[in-house]
Amino acid sequence: MDIVVDVLGWAGESGPQEGATIDLRVSVHVHPYSANRIGDFSSVEEGFSTRCWTLSILSRNYDNYALDEVACHEGAVAKVPMPAPLPDIPEDVEERFAAAFADATPENAASRVAEAFPDEFYAIEVRELYGEIVAAVGIPSVRKCVLGVRATDGSVSTLRGFEWEQLMPGERGCAPSLYTPAPRDFGPRSGAQGEATALEDGTFQYVVAEGDASVEIQNRFGLISLGQIRNSDGLGVGDNIPIVTGEVLRIVRSP
Repeated sequence: MDIVVDVLGWAGESGPQEGATIDLRVSVHVHPYSANRIGDFSSVEEGFSTRCWTLSILSRNYDNYALDEVACHEGAVAKVPMPAPLPDIPEDVEERFAAAFADATPENAASRVAEAFPDEFYAIEVRELYGEIVAAVGIPSVRKCVLGVRATDGSVSTLRGFEWEQLMPGERGCAPSLYTPAPRDFGPRSGAQGEATALEDGTFQYVVAEGDASVEIQNRFGLISLGQIRNSDGLGVGDNIPIVTGEVLRIVRSP
């Protein structure tokens, strides 16, 4: 049996909600076969069949699709698909954020970022968080995201590498809320008297002192979550994971 699958046409994209469609023609040639031994009843007559379908792909990972049979148009010519390049975060993204944030204010930052990323496929959200301006620039069709942050001292940084799952529908998506500020040591206080050492990667090492409490350590470093206080096993401390005097903790940026 010979099977030939021809692509007759295509339209749309598999990322957006409306999805992509591919028109297919399937031709089957069944070769004749005659039984040549006693008890073999599998003789087959020669046959030909051609049918056409429209394949609709409704998600980027191809796990949501539909196949509908359609009429075959006589004389339709097979085509070789030539996919268009997918949109991507530009290579000069750091320079674009630096230009957009130069002399920007919380009031005009959104328009400045939109000017720096003018293409329609970008989804942009800008907010002021923790006294800093945070811009989220995403490409929903390919689940890509980058954050630009202008700190209180005027410096601009670019954050990448957000997990695919974080950007899925129903999760945070590409939003300024993905950003958490780097921890800062505001000094010892009641319930957080331990020794802190700043590390090169922007985190802190903290040795628990007698009488320390997790929530006061959180306040000392200006953290938004107890999950930013990690024990030696990499677990965030909390009600179910108490801290112990002398224990060495790690104060990290992301909860």
